[in-house]
Amino acid sequence: MFKKNISIIIPMNDDIKYLTAKYDDKKITSIEGIKNINSLEKLKILNLNCRHVILIPAEKIYLSSHIIKKKENEDIKVAEKSFYEKYNKNNIDLINDYYYDSIHFADPENKNNLNLKLLAVEKEYIDSLTKNLDKYPNNYLVTALPTALYSLNKKFIKQNNYIFYYKIGCSYTITADYKNTLDLLHSQIKEENIEREIKKIRKYYLNKKNTDMAVIEGGPELFNLGKFKNIDKDEFIFLASLLWGVNEW
Repeated sequence: MFKKNISIIIPMNDDIKYLTAKYDDKKITSIEGIKNINSLEKLKILNLNCRHVILIPAEKIYLSSHIIKKKENEDIKVAEKSFYEKYNKNNIDLINDYYYDSIHFADPENKNNLNLKLLAVEKEYIDSLTKNLDKYPNNYLVTALPTALYSLNKKFIKQNNYIFYYKIGCSYTITADYKNTLDLLHSQIKEENIEREIKKIRKYYLNKKNTDMAVIEGGPELFNLGKFKNIDKDEFIFLASLLWGVNEW
C-alpha cells in the first residue's frame, strides 16, 4: 500500500496552524513541524493523496443541551422549524446560517429521559475555510476539536469520570467526561483564570452531579507523544489531533 499524507488544520485567532504527517497502514512514519499559514489554499502543495482534517476550536462552536422525555423522541426533527423554536434558546437561525448535527442518548440521571445535544458552527466560518478545498471535496473532514480529543482520550485515559482541560493558542477549554458523556463546560479561558475556573467547576458542576472527578491537563506525557518529537504543552494539541486524524482515516 502506498504511503499516505494527512494534514491536521486548526484555525486559531487570525492564523491557521497545521502540521502534516505520512502514514502507512495507519502507522505514522514521519511528522513535519507545526506551521502557520493564512490560507488553506497554500496546502495544495501537498499531493492528491493528502487528507485534510479541519478541527474547529470550542469557542467557534454553538453547543446546546436539553433533557427531554423519551416518548417525545419520535417527534424530534432537527431540520424542522418546530424543533429550533422549542429548543433554540439563543434564537439563532440554525437552518439557514449554521451547519449542525445533533445527538441524543440516555440521560445518566434518569432512564426515562434523553439528553439531546445540538452542535453547530456558522456556515460563513466553515465556508471561508473550505472554499479553497472544494476542488477535492472528498479530501477533507471538518469536525469539532473537543469531540476529536474526547474520542482519542477514551483510548488513553483510564478514568470513568474526569474533567479535561487543554490550551490552544492563548486560551483554555474545559470539558468533562461524565458516565461516557462529553460535556463542553467552558472555552476561551485566559491562562491567569484557569485555576479559578476549575475550582468553580469542581464546586458547582461536581456538586450537581454529586460525584468527584479527576482533573486532567492535556499535555505530551498524556498520550506518550514525546516519542515523536520534543513538544511543549501548547503543541500537544496538534500532535494529539494528528493521532486522532490518522485513526479516523
